[in-house]
Amino acid sequence: MRFFDQIIFGMMAALPYRDPPHGEIISALTELYTLLDRLGAIEPNIVRLPPHALDALNRTAALAAGYAPEAVELMGRLPYLANEDVELMPSTVPINHISPQAGRLLHPWATFEGPVDAMNYHHVPGVRPRAFLDPLIKKYRELTYLGNPMSRHMDFGAPPNADAKPPFDWPEADKQKWQGMWKDWQAVRKLEKLYLECGWDVNTSEQRSFRRDEFLQKRLQYWESIEPLSESC
Repeated sequence: MRFFDQIIFGMMAALPYRDPPHGEIISALTELYTLLDRLGAIEPNIVRLPPHALDALNRTAALAAGYAPEAVELMGRLPYLANEDVELMPSTVPINHISPQAGRLLHPWATFEGPVDAMNYHHVPGVRPRAFLDPLIKKYRELTYLGNPMSRHMDFGAPPNADAKPPFDWPEADKQKWQGMWKDWQAVRKLEKLYLECGWDVNTSEQRSFRRDEFLQKRLQYWESIEPLSESC
């Protein structure tokens, strides 16, 4: 087990704020982000775990902007990724809730009387953090989702058109591009085999047998061989 992992497990066991009301989301996000790091699915050294530096969050400014003290306290305890461009799920990226361009700069507004934007996530019933994040963690641990910081995006499983045939009415140039993306996806999926060869166990979270350094070296060699294919898509 890497020294970094030992620190993580120790923190998860010892942090006092794992208790309700917000300990669940802190521990779940910690597990997700450290799993991505252990997989090598994200850039190195971008996971930020609490306790954060005192200057990581301007609490005075946040309170002056109208955020509740409990929200400010939670922001100071949440783990986060230093890179905001990591796509964790299809068509999603982490949200920066403490950006200087805050919603506080908007003009006064009021909600409409009738249903508006019925497809928005605001209409979805809320669930506990673990109920939402555990299935996502499971997909990464079981290698259904594959991340690669050398690629432009995460791999979230088979494309909708699994027969590798683009729509018949597409222009020829678009068809060739689509087929190239399909070949790129097939190449990326072969990373799953490399994980298993290097001891990754899809059934456990501890990964004591995973030879991470060996995997990273093999992935680098493999990716260098297929990178021209990826860049052509």
